[in-house]
Formats: sequence, C-alpha cells, structure tokens
Amino acid sequence: MNKETVQFPLCGLAYGDGETKARVLTCMAHGVVAAGRMLFERYNRDEADSLIETAPRLTAPNSFPREHLRIVQLGRAFTGIHFADARWVWEAAKRLDEFVGRWKAGGHKSPLTRIPSDIAIETGWKHADYKVFAALCALNAAIGSKPYAVVTRNRIRAGMLGYSSGTLLFDEGGRLSEAGRHMLALRQDGAAEALTGDKVRSLLDKLVVRGLVKRFHPYKGSLVYFSKFMEPEAIATALVNRAERTTHNPKLAELGQRLRAVRSAAPLRGWESPHNWESPHNENSPTTSPPSPHPVPTQAPHNASSNASLNASLNAGSEPAGHEAIAARQTFRAPTLTETEAFFEELKTHGGMQAGKWFDENGLDERWASEDWKRAASRWLLDSRRRRHEEDAV
Repeated sequence: MNKETVQFPLCGLAYGDGETKARVLTCMAHGVVAAGRMLFERYNRDEADSLIETAPRLTAPNSFPREHLRIVQLGRAFTGIHFADARWVWEAAKRLDEFVGRWKAGGHKSPLTRIPSDIAIETGWKHADYKVFAALCALNAAIGSKPYAVVTRNRIRAGMLGYSSGTLLFDEGGRLSEAGRHMLALRQDGAAEALTGDKVRSLLDKLVVRGLVKRFHPYKGSLVYFSKFMEPEAIATALVNRAERTTHNPKLAELGQRLRAVRSAAPLRGWESPHNWESPHNENSPTTSPPSPHPVPTQAPHNASSNASLNASLNAGSEPAGHEAIAARQTFRAPTLTETEAFFEELKTHGGMQAGKWFDENGLDERWASEDWKRAASRWLLDSRRRRHEEDAV
C-alpha cells in the first residue's frame, strides 16, 4: 500500500442518490481539490512544478481557469489519485462543498476523515467493497488526530452513513430511534440503512486483519481501543502509564491494575476475540484519550490479533492448579504467523500427528496442554486460517 492519503468530510458518505461509486469518486475529487488548495498556498512555483511533474498529465478545456487547473494538478500529485478530467474534479468538489454547507445548516457536524488513497481508488475505480471503505472512513473520523481512542459500534454504524455520533440514530440499546428513523427517511439517497452491530463487527475485523487499523481489547467486557498507527502493545503501555498518572478515575485505575498484573507474563496484546462485543460500554459510551504528539506511522505486520486470540484460547483450556498453571502461562510464547504457517504444513502432511510436537517447540508446558486442549486449539487455528483466506478473497 502506498503512503498517499486523501481527506474529505465524513458527511460525504451521505452525498448523492445512493449510487456508491459516484459518491466515492465525488469524495475523492473533493480530497484532491482540498489538498491542491493547501499546497497552492504553501508551495512556491518551483516546488509546485516539481510536484506536478510526478503525476500524469490531465485534460482541461482552454476556458478552465489556470489557477483551478494548478490546484487540481497539485492535489492529484499529492494524493496519488490521478483523475484525467480537471473540470469534472473541480465541479464534483464544488457540489460536495455545497452539500456540506446544507448538512451543517441542518445542525449536523461534519468531521474530516483521512484514509489511504489506495483504499479510495480500489472502491471508486476497482469496485472493492463499499462497506469496508465506509467503515474505515467512520473509524478514522472517530479517532481523528488522537493516538488512540475508544470507538463504539454505534459510532461506526452512524459514521458509515455520514453522521458524527451514534446518539443521532440509535438508542442506548443500539436500536434505531424514532428520531434516527425520521432522519434517515429525509435523506436524498432514500435507501440508507444502518448496518447491524454484528455486520459492523465483521467489518472491523477485516480492517484489523488488513492492517488498516490497530485494535486493543484489554479483557473480556472492557472498552475496545482503536488506533491508526499504534500497535496493541503500545496502546496497552500508554494506558498503564495514563492510569499511573490518574487518581480520580476508578475505571482507569482498575484497567491499569489488570494490565500491570499480566505485563510481566506476556506482551500486552489484550483479549482480541473478534466475537466479543458484549460489554455495554461498546454500545454508545465513547471516551477519548489525552492529546499527545501524533505518532509516526509504521507499516509493521499486524500479528497481534492472531497471537492474542491464541493467548485467549489458552485461558479457556484445561490447566493444572496453583503455581503450575502460572508457570505454564509464563513459559508459553504465542506463535508468529510464520510459525502458524509451518504448523498448517505439518497438519497437511502428517494429519495433525505433529501438533503436540509443535506446541512443545513453542513453549507450551506439557502438564497444561492436554490432548483435548490441543484438539481445541487446532480447530481454532484452522478456523483462523479459513477466515484469513476469506478476507484475502474480498
């Protein structure tokens, strides 16, 4: 994935008559013009010419203002979104600006969202899944410039329709409210429909698997933290440090105690089951993290979800009592994706006969790893592999 990004108003997801391809292309055009305007004011002529030369040429009629053309050229080069028709880009961005004005006049907020340009291009020009695009837009708008934040399912459900808050559409139980139903009925697209919580959960899993966002779930029933760049372990460390500095927040203090209790035994990857959303906190009670300098983005492989889920499976297995169970947990090292691949090759070749050896080599105490547990873990790994194949096929 390239490093270019594009930014546009989240309410762009409510623009148009419901035709998603035209909606995505309009949002992309707005992002191109917005970026071009910024650079037009910031760059001198030589800097601008140098950037413009990195993008393919585009067409524009002689009547098209030269300043507008230069703005579109700069925006194309900056975002990596190479529209061919400058006039269409400018007019599409203008139409969305007018829509944003009406949206705000109706009393709605319109936060900005920034996503990788590749994702926008895949959706606008290559017919990728619009719901994945919309979920990423909603999630990134909710995180904003914070290093990490709690983002609820209802916030994502509403954000995918262009709204800045879940409370505009849903009640405390996540059901569409009368006010929300009336609001959706007045939309120009007419067919707008909020996804269920389960479908949003599946979309979030896809974003995590693809490495588009990072997720940290401290323990079952807790709040779920998301970040654009911070790995789960880094989020956990930040939460522990924050808890140590805070004395007036009992929930944060409890979270810090629980995380410190396990920090010495294993990396703080959290409880990452993609099917745990029972916590009432995840319905409609977002909280924010304290402001801090924006982290430098990294492209590290996202192995945390797989490893942490396996750690969660360990806790569900049979185990000896007392200090032996503690010792077993401390000696276990969650396998990497490469090691998991090797395990499946052995399963394919030996019909699962090497499973015990594989767990032994990866630090699992034999007193803890009963044959029943090995079979259960093998099933979990097979299901994980199947899910990854399904995600790759999307």
